[in-house]
Amino acid sequence: MKIAILGDGQLGSELFETISKKYFVSIYAYPEFNICNNIQLCDIVKIHDIIINCAANINVDKIENEQKDDSFNVNYLAVKNLAIYCKHFNKKLIHISTDYIYGELYNDKLYEELIGNPINQYGYDKYEGEKSIVSEGLNDYLILRVSGVFGKNGAKRRVNFVEKIKYALQNNIEIRVVDDQIGNITSTKLIIKTIEKFIEDKIPCGIYNLTNDGPIVSRYDIACFIKECINSKCNIIRCKTDEFKSVAKRQLNSNLCIDKIKKYIDVELLNDAIKEYLAETE
Repeated sequence: MKIAILGDGQLGSELFETISKKYFVSIYAYPEFNICNNIQLCDIVKIHDIIINCAANINVDKIENEQKDDSFNVNYLAVKNLAIYCKHFNKKLIHISTDYIYGELYNDKLYEELIGNPINQYGYDKYEGEKSIVSEGLNDYLILRVSGVFGKNGAKRRVNFVEKIKYALQNNIEIRVVDDQIGNITSTKLIIKTIEKFIEDKIPCGIYNLTNDGPIVSRYDIACFIKECINSKCNIIRCKTDEFKSVAKRQLNSNLCIDKIKKYIDVELLNDAIKEYLAETE
């Protein structure tokens, strides 16, 4: 079995480190690989059995104005072309999506079956990418809607929420954290475990929400938990989303229902996942 991973960010790089111990895996990343290059993309799909797409433009604010074309090409058009090639060559596709596709659907819990209603360009392009996979009619695909991904390979560049909070607290930098954005976040380890189960044909084809488990929490609650874990005395100021002047709108509800995925895997508690992350990156 040959597996291709597209993208070498905090998820793609850790995924490669983990599953290459069991499978023949190749990782393709910018600038040598450009997911928008259809010749490269088609050639990769041809020679692999499973394609795992971790490539994306996730710069939500820049996408809203100066990077609209790039987001369209990377988050939507390239995904559509990837789906076409996977369908043509009968390959298995795993695609990482986002809670941002839900937008302003303010249900108590957001279910996989709900139609998206994105409120920013990033969410819109990712949602269109999802729809292109479904509409292409692939025989075997997995779409994971994740939220606030954090993993050890994102620590050095501080590209995830947990690391940014940890760094500020350890360096006694007073921080403001919103208490009106709710929902658990997702560890890379949980995503990788889910992908492995799908590779082993232990999870049916389809769309799944995926976050770590636990009670409904806000970003402020998560920050306070991190502060407790590292015994910091630094101050965390509670605030609201509308106090920040961001280019792109942010949805307040990312409380994803994970009942569907829990039928097939054990989902670790968020507190335990954060503790493990802090131990790995200290």
